Amino acid sequence: MRGGWLPSGGSVAGQCVLSVLEPCPTFEYVKSKIVRRKRPCHVLNHYGWDQRLGWMHARIQTWFPVHIQIGINGREWLAQQMRQAGWRSSRRKTVLRGSRIFNARRNC
Repeated sequence: MRGGWLPSGGSVAGQCVLSVLEPCPTFEYVKSKIVRRKRPCHVLNHYGWDQRLGWMHARIQTWFPVHIQIGINGREWLAQQMRQAGWRSSRRKTVLRGSRIFNARRNC
């Protein structure tokens, strides 16, 4: 799924930020009380590629209370760890398969 627009060097190669309006929980002052309401909220969705971790994203809400969600694609990290450990792996869509050949000695 890597595109040709991603540079090959550096730790963070490709980045993209999308700005959207979403209904988010916030607070409103009504008749001497603070009430929780859903209002349109500006949200920043930041997508990027890291050489070590793979695809990742951050969702940052710019309205009080501020919510931040960070997601990392574990398959990229796991595939890299398996390659470094000497495992043979193959990937197809969302499936990661790995195998390792062991030299087993029999003590008879």
